[in-house]
Amino acid sequence: PHVHQINVSDGGVPKSPVWEAKVSERGLDGDRQRNLTFHGGPDRAVCLYSLDLIERLQDEGHSIDAGSSGENLTLSGLDWD
Repeated sequence: PHVHQINVSDGGVPKSPVWEAKVSERGLDGDRQRNLTFHGGPDRAVCLYSLDLIERLQDEGHSIDAGSSGENLTLSGLDWD
């Protein structure tokens, strides 16, 4: 498995790719949430998504790309089971 893309945004989706980002107790550096009532805080998540699933959805005709689902890390080759 490997990291295909790291994604951040100034709030909302899609998230844009960056070369690197530090993960800490505050989440992923450079990634911001606009609505702090429901997002962020001490239980902030780093969201993972499968590149393999994105590619299958694209083959079915869906307009999805890495970062468009709001994930922070787009991963390839991971056995999700």
